[in-house]
Amino acid sequence: MKLLISVLVLLCLTQPLLAEDRPPNFIVIFCDDLGYGDLGCFGHPTIATPHLDQMAAEGQKWT
Repeated sequence: MKLLISVLVLLCLTQPLLAEDRPPNFIVIFCDDLGYGDLGCFGHPTIATPHLDQMAAEGQKWT
């Protein structure tokens, strides 16, 4: 049992050394008067938002 705990503690202590050095990339776009369907990526038929559509296609869309 002591060996198992020792191995777990050792793994927990060495994990930060193995982590990547680069920070994660986050882009948060907050618009006050923008509705759910006002972007092309959410299906608006006439408003063209090609750059936002590309970002939405390559990432995550949260509503």
